[in-house]
Amino acid sequence: MRCFVKIPATVSSDATKGPGHQFQLVSRDIGAPGPHEVVVSVGACALSVVPSQVLTKLGLGLDRAELPVGKDIAGVVEAVGDNVNELSIGDKIVGMLPLDTEWSGVAEKCIIPWYQTVPMPSRVSYREAAGLISDGVRAYTALYFLARCTPGDTLLVIDGDTASNIVLIQLAFSWNLKVLATVQSGDDLSCLQAVCPGLSAAVVLNESNCLTNWCLSETDGMGVDIIVDNGINIYPRENPSPGASNRRSAKKKRDNFMSGSLRQMDYRGR
Repeated sequence: MRCFVKIPATVSSDATKGPGHQFQLVSRDIGAPGPHEVVVSVGACALSVVPSQVLTKLGLGLDRAELPVGKDIAGVVEAVGDNVNELSIGDKIVGMLPLDTEWSGVAEKCIIPWYQTVPMPSRVSYREAAGLISDGVRAYTALYFLARCTPGDTLLVIDGDTASNIVLIQLAFSWNLKVLATVQSGDDLSCLQAVCPGLSAAVVLNESNCLTNWCLSETDGMGVDIIVDNGINIYPRENPSPGASNRRSAKKKRDNFMSGSLRQMDYRGR
């Protein structure tokens, strides 16, 4: 059984948000996996909207009447393709279904390329694994591929109390990075310090705080090596949230305060 979202002929926003969009359950035979695929008995799947703007930009799938939902899965391998040597039947894995897949993670079973999966740690539950894989991949991409971080680098995380950025901060700790973070309120600061006690420093970003001076004071005038910015939305919302004005105000304060090389990236954690 697979779950699909029915897409009308014209798509102007995320597929699960507009009027007329509906989910439907479809029962189909799973069949045999391809040479580089595995069949997974799904233990948990993280729900997400269908990224219609991304699919439109990449030219993937919007000519179909149905699009599968649920990309992040965790489960047990039930069958492997002829050319799959890295996984065996019975292995617990967590993975991300490709954007152009015909399979939905909201199902009893699905088929996924083996290279879209990683082994699932034994101490992690299916629900935890499926819920964290997407944020984990984003964090790894930001720090390893985009920032090319090295041990000892100083990292500044904007809006460090978001769920995605907490994952990124924990990954930074494991790579021996010095982490500075900003938040929007005192309550957010208390939450972040409780979850990530290894922070070098954190500050509430408001009108009375100068981000430039704070960063320089926390780094003995050296500045930071990497900035992870959570304030950019590639596809702006038609109805911004009440906190959007605060985020824009905070963004205006982010000056070019680095002397020397600065690696900055837009990191969409939402």
